[in-house]
This record gives sequence, structure tokens and C-alpha cells, in this order.
Amino acid sequence: MAQLASRGVVGDFRPPDVMRFGFSALYCRYVDVWDAAHALALEIGKSEDGLSDDQPQPSPPHPAP
Repeated sequence: MAQLASRGVVGDFRPPDVMRFGFSALYCRYVDVWDAAHALALEIGKSEDGLSDDQPQPSPPHPAP
């Protein structure tokens, strides 16, 4: 969760292996969900040594809502 927090994604970890994310419709935009999912995908793509398995990829363009 610390790596995601450094990317601006706030979540919660519950043992043994559950990550929770809450979205409030009052102030959460579609692009906020898109950015959080992209940050999670980047973290999942890292190898055990913390380095990316592939070359760094630029953030994809935000899809039209």
C-alpha cells in the first residue's frame, strides 16, 4: 500500500491479502478511478526486486467519459 500511496492512491490493507479501495460518488471522478487502476497495474507489473519488468510506459490517455 505504501507504493500506491506514493502515487496518490489511498487504500486499506486487510490480512491476509486483501486490498480495499473506497470510492465516493460525491467527489470521485471517472478519471480518478482510471488513474488509481493504472497505478495499481504499474505496481503489479513490478518484479520482486521492485524494478519494472518492462521499460517504463507513459500513462495512457484518459478515455472519454
